[in-house]
Amino acid sequence: MSCFLTLLLLVGLGFTSAAQAAADTLAEVDGVAITSEEVEKPLASQLSKLEEQIYNLKRQRLDALINEKLLSKEASKRNVSVPALLDAEVTSKVGLVTEQEIEKFYQDNKAQLKGDESSMREKIRPYLQNQKLAARREEFLKALRSQVKIVINLKPPPVLRVQVSVQGAPF
Repeated sequence: MSCFLTLLLLVGLGFTSAAQAAADTLAEVDGVAITSEEVEKPLASQLSKLEEQIYNLKRQRLDALINEKLLSKEASKRNVSVPALLDAEVTSKVGLVTEQEIEKFYQDNKAQLKGDESSMREKIRPYLQNQKLAARREEFLKALRSQVKIVINLKPPPVLRVQVSVQGAPF
C-alpha cells in the first residue's frame, strides 16, 4: 500500500512540475517557448519600481482606513460626530498663523517664490495654516494609535537583487 502512495505522490509531483513549466511559458513561436523569466529579467528594475509604487498606494490607503476607523471609534466613544471630534481635538487647538510666521516663511523661501510679495503672502497664510492643522491631526492620530493594537499584514515587495559582476573579482 505504501508503494502505491509513493508512486501516486511522485506522479502528482511530476504533473505539478509540468504544470509549472507550462505556466512559465508565456508564448511559443514554432514550438520554441518564451518564458516568463525571459520577459521579466530585463524588466526587473522597472517591475520592482512598479511593485514598490503599488505597495505604497496600498499602504497609504490602508493607513487612511486605519485612521478613519480610529476617528470613528473615538467619536462614537465620545458620542460626537467625526467632524465634531476633529474640531475639538484638531481645529480648536491650532492657533492662527502669525505675521511673523508668514514673514519667516517668505524670507526663507523667496528665491523659489514667483510673483509679487503681497500675493505670495496671501497664499502663504492658508498654506501654513493647513500645515499646522495637518501636524495637529497627525499628533492626535498618533495618540489614538498608541491606545490600540494595530496589526498590519500588508507585506512590502521583495527587494530587487541586482547581480554585479566585476572582472577579476573573487566572487
